[in-house]
Amino acid sequence: MLQAGVAITLASANFRLIPSVAMALAAYREPESGHLRILARRAEAQMVIEDALATRQISTVACQPSSHKTVQIKGELLEQVAVTDRDLANVTRAITAFAKEIVLVGFDDYFAQGFLSYQPSELTCLVVAIQAIFDQTPGAQAGTLLSGTQPCA
Repeated sequence: MLQAGVAITLASANFRLIPSVAMALAAYREPESGHLRILARRAEAQMVIEDALATRQISTVACQPSSHKTVQIKGELLEQVAVTDRDLANVTRAITAFAKEIVLVGFDDYFAQGFLSYQPSELTCLVVAIQAIFDQTPGAQAGTLLSGTQPCA
């Protein structure tokens, strides 16, 4: 599903259970390890990063605007690493796909490109060990644990 043009939200909480939330630009599953790599603007996601580094808990929600199809991925933050060329290629792919999605729901391309703009030096990468994936699409199945599926491929 992460290849489909999705809005990606990150969340964590500190030890006092005060939540932190930020937008990410891309997320994809590493083919070698199966870990999730999440790319976000460092400054925008700083509180989530600090909380997740302290607690090791992080959650990611990916929602496709045109269908409202949504998955939640809960995991353990393994590390924050430098952004690679593969990461940047995935950011470009994700932004292009998401821009097409939000144009479908009424935003113009000019807004999409501005909303999703970034400088490579602004990005950071969070590597997450996936612990659980849930269907969060609105409806009766929301909250259902997805087992044996590969929605992150």
